[in-house]
Amino acid sequence: MAQDDVIDGVVGHELAHIKEMNHSPAFYAVVRSVLPDYDLRREKLRELSARLGGEDWEI
Repeated sequence: MAQDDVIDGVVGHELAHIKEMNHSPAFYAVVRSVLPDYDLRREKLRELSARLGGEDWEI
């Protein structure tokens, strides 16, 4: 359901954990070195998560 840029943000985030196994400033520096617009991608993911969290998933 996510846009490609949001998915790429998640993948970039996870791949950065290969170099930095934490969420320190050094970790985010690694992420932003590859995805300079990471903050925008992260915000889109938060918006999607909030929207999906509000859905009634009962069938």
